[in-house]
Amino acid sequence: MEGNYKNDLNSYMVNWLTNYELNVKHEEKAMFDKENVVPNDEFYIDNAGITFYFKNYSIACYAFGQWEIPVPKELLKPYLKPDWKNLWD
Repeated sequence: MEGNYKNDLNSYMVNWLTNYELNVKHEEKAMFDKENVVPNDEFYIDNAGITFYFKNYSIACYAFGQWEIPVPKELLKPYLKPDWKNLWD
């Protein structure tokens, strides 16, 4: 990927978690360590985009388990290197 993609991905992923927190019951709210919500080397690519996953303790307490944060292909396309531009066409 090219350009300043890390900031945009980080903002998207933190917003995704924030929206999750707003949509769960108060007693079930996770305490996320949003500073550690950054693009990492643990991801998979599918037809919808890239999904980053985070192991236990990496962004929340153990009780909340592993997390997967999907990032849509539309957000990623502007940052793809030329050889990858047609990935989702």
